Amino acid sequence: DKFFIGASGYDGWEPNGSRYDWGLEGRFTDGPLKIQSEYIMGQVNPADNATANNSVWTPLASTLNLQVNPTGYYAMASYRWQDFRFAARFDGYNANQITDSKYNLEMDTATLGVDWFQNKDKFKFSLNWEDHYTAGVEQFNLWNVQAQFYI
Repeated sequence: DKFFIGASGYDGWEPNGSRYDWGLEGRFTDGPLKIQSEYIMGQVNPADNATANNSVWTPLASTLNLQVNPTGYYAMASYRWQDFRFAARFDGYNANQITDSKYNLEMDTATLGVDWFQNKDKFKFSLNWEDHYTAGVEQFNLWNVQAQFYI
C-alpha cells in the first residue's frame, strides 16, 4: 500500500513519422509523507522513409533532419501537517537531445511551496517559490500565489 510503480510505452507510426515514447513513475506514501518521481523520453522521426510514413511532411523532414528526442523528469517530496502541506520539487526538461539541435538545452525548475487547506480541503491557498535554470545557468526566480476552491 505504500509503494506504487508504473510504466507506459508506445512504439509506432503516425502521419508525420515514426514515434516512440516511454515513461516510468514511482511513488512512496507513508502517512503524511509522499515522495514521487517520473521520467519520460521519446523520439519522433518525421524523416523516416517507411511507406507507413509517406505524408506531406516526409520530403521536408528528410531535407531538414527533423528527428526530435525529448526527455523530462521530476522528483517531489511533500509532508502534510494538520492543514498545511510543505513540498519541494525539481523538474527537468530537454526538448531535443540531438547533439546539433539548437533546442538541445536542459531547462530545470526548483520549487519550494506550502499549501494551506481549509473547510475539509475544499479551499486551498498555495505559495510557491520557483528558481528557473537553462543549461545550468540561473535565468530567473518568481513567487507564485494561487487559491483553489473545490465544489
